[in-house]
Amino acid sequence: MINSSSEHQSPNPFNSIKLANKLHGAIYTQLISVAAELGIADLLATGKKSVQALAEATGTIEGRLYRILRVLTTIGIFAETAPRYFEMTDLSEPLRKDSPYSVRSLALMLGSEWHARSWANITHSLKNNASAFDGIYQQNFFDYLKDHPKEEAIFNETMTSQSQKQAVAICQAYDFSKATTVVDIGGGQGLLLNQILEKTPGIKGILFDQQSTVQAVSVLPELTSRMRTEAGSFFEGVPKGGDIYLLKHIIHDYDDDCAVKILKNCHAAMHPQSRLLIVDLVLNQSTATFLRTWTDLEMMVLLNGKERTEVEFCDLFNSAGLKLEKVIQTKSDISILECTLRK
Repeated sequence: MINSSSEHQSPNPFNSIKLANKLHGAIYTQLISVAAELGIADLLATGKKSVQALAEATGTIEGRLYRILRVLTTIGIFAETAPRYFEMTDLSEPLRKDSPYSVRSLALMLGSEWHARSWANITHSLKNNASAFDGIYQQNFFDYLKDHPKEEAIFNETMTSQSQKQAVAICQAYDFSKATTVVDIGGGQGLLLNQILEKTPGIKGILFDQQSTVQAVSVLPELTSRMRTEAGSFFEGVPKGGDIYLLKHIIHDYDDDCAVKILKNCHAAMHPQSRLLIVDLVLNQSTATFLRTWTDLEMMVLLNGKERTEVEFCDLFNSAGLKLEKVIQTKSDISILECTLRK
């Protein structure tokens, strides 16, 4: 039996320190984002440099830049190896533009004004059936990006960077060789579809996205005869004739009603043997992880969307006349949910 007095022990002062450290998370985000914007990691890639040299290269005030870099050393982003001289660390390596595992664009996005303001307005999402972003900017997130090309470019670069880490895992986990045509719906800049076609000789691909997005698509030279782009809205319809339809990180952007509408449009385009692949995080109802639960809130804050459990996905599929055949776990955090037409 638990002693009732143990329920009211004196508070541990170290818990206050731990909590205070967590409260500084938003500050760390802003400082890392500034370092990414100034390209500090790229400047240090060739070796140790003085604050004076870094300030001259970035057009900043030496004393103030030093104060920022000094804080970043306390969380391991850079190292001050001699008075006012800084070097790279393992954690600053991914801030380089040319790093194969770069998170520079993610740092810029998370440190942006629109992202910080949206999260600061999270209470709006708790009291209204709307995103926190809408509550501030009075418009849909994607419409906002169309009106702000610089922010749109950073967002697209972030999504492409994340895709680079996942494309290989998707190609390893799923056999695309039985298809004739793969349609990537909302495929962004085409990284995943390029990867699929490169790894699967003989098949063709259609990249379907908004006009402003497909205009910037880069197709690998050796794939130009096998891949084409098509512009449109998946709320109005998607290209017909595909053997495999892909929806990667699309469904989680939307509430249930919008998600079902997209799925129904896919249903209308599919032939009896077509497969629809939903590539997304799948929440485990009994075990929470930070990445999955944080991403779920990110969807709520920015888009009024959500991450879903397998059961919640099945509810969407049933409403759209689709049947879940299987869930394939990749060697990354995402899963592939394979669907067919319900007979």
